[in-house]
Amino acid sequence: MTVRPVWLAVSAVSLAVFVAFELRTRRPLVQLSLFRSVPFSAANLANLAVGVALIIAMVEVPLYAYSILGSTEIEGGLLLMRLTLMIPLGALAGGWVADRAGYRLTGVLGFILTGVGFILIGFWPDEPSTFQMTAALMTTGLGFGVVIAPIGATVIASVGSAWMTTGSALVTVMRMIGMTVGLSALSSWGLRRFNGLMAGSPLPLKTEGMSRPQYDSLVEAYQKTLEAALHTVYSEFFLIAGGVALAAIIPALLFHRGRDRGFRLPFLPQ
Repeated sequence: MTVRPVWLAVSAVSLAVFVAFELRTRRPLVQLSLFRSVPFSAANLANLAVGVALIIAMVEVPLYAYSILGSTEIEGGLLLMRLTLMIPLGALAGGWVADRAGYRLTGVLGFILTGVGFILIGFWPDEPSTFQMTAALMTTGLGFGVVIAPIGATVIASVGSAWMTTGSALVTVMRMIGMTVGLSALSSWGLRRFNGLMAGSPLPLKTEGMSRPQYDSLVEAYQKTLEAALHTVYSEFFLIAGGVALAAIIPALLFHRGRDRGFRLPFLPQ
């Protein structure tokens, strides 16, 4: 047995022991009975998906800028800011829409925006234009912001005032778990995928008996293969994140309704 299955088994046993203890103690750290509420469980599952998708954006967008676009660290951060700056704006818009259209519709709308944004990023060409990058990143960030209000409001409506703080803490923990699991799982997959793409293109280190033009040609070919492999891996990362965001539409459909004013989006204040 390798180390990885051992630690997975240890984690599973530890989780089982923790759940058993929490169910039997008089003052549990985690009130597991809260998960009997379908909207509460749905909000936690949706926020888990938010964590997975968000960590991909936070990590991979700057790396994409460094390795594909040849950007500096500051330029990579500024590229990511096109996404992050839209999150608070999306949160304000999401709260406004949720008050009028309900939590379910707002949550679905937010996850659609996030998923579409990631898909647009996943299909960036080798040299994306400023407009392409800005539009995709702003759409993704807007979607992340829009889902904040319906998730939080659903949790509060599900648990009531007595467990409001505990419920809010649990849904935040679920996002952190999603970020941790998403980063570790997808990074491991990404490394294997990259190694597979580069397996047939060893770095040309042997120069003996090789003319300079021949060597330069091999290095150029290797560089192109490297860039193509990186572009493929990043694109697949973003498409996976888009798939996770779109899959989160399913739990979003189980959120509390909120104010039931039908399925009309209010474009004007009421």
